[in-house]
Amino acid sequence: MRCKDLFFCLASLALLTEQTSAGAWPRGKGKVFLSYSSSLTWPDGRPLELPDIYGGIYAEYGLSKRLTFGLDVGSPDATRPNRLKAIGFFRYSLSAPSAAHQFAFDVGAGKYLGEPVVRIGGSYGKGISLFSRSGWMSLDAHMLVVPSSRATTRSIDATLGVNLPKGKAMGLLSMHRSATGDSTYTFTPSYAYQIDAKRHIDIGVSFNLDSGSDPALKLGVWQEF
Repeated sequence: MRCKDLFFCLASLALLTEQTSAGAWPRGKGKVFLSYSSSLTWPDGRPLELPDIYGGIYAEYGLSKRLTFGLDVGSPDATRPNRLKAIGFFRYSLSAPSAAHQFAFDVGAGKYLGEPVVRIGGSYGKGISLFSRSGWMSLDAHMLVVPSSRATTRSIDATLGVNLPKGKAMGLLSMHRSATGDSTYTFTPSYAYQIDAKRHIDIGVSFNLDSGSDPALKLGVWQEF
């Protein structure tokens, strides 16, 4: 438990300096990225036609060479507004687009679990060579803070990916700590199949590393404009 606490303390401290994320690379002026995703789980004894579903939409728009506007919306139940996450944010890339190491930070606001929140985040990214193919590694960390109570939710995502002839293979390690102090660790391997130059279909499986809960099927679509 102490190792987990140390990890989150270091990550939170990094957010106050030049921290980084999966979104460290600038989107580019006038460019748009959209991602539609869903996560489906079938608890023991549940009929296959009745999974628990989490849905989300993520969008980015390049305002300039280094400034990007983003929108992160999702909910496990669209009929219950108090379960909704809706965050708008601005991300500024500190590195030139051609730099080997990419650093960025972001700030934003919105609602999470029925409470107004402020978002503070940072990102790091680096292109790498993996199995004789081009790839990337990235770290994305952010905090959601309720101003009235200072309750804080922390999340960190570490991604390793490789470019393949018809898509991208990725592994995502996620760490999430709720405002109550409960921590969740998940690992999600996935493959994004390239339909055309600007569209991918993403499929993967998410495993909870610290409990016996059922794995989740992950489905998504990426679209660039």
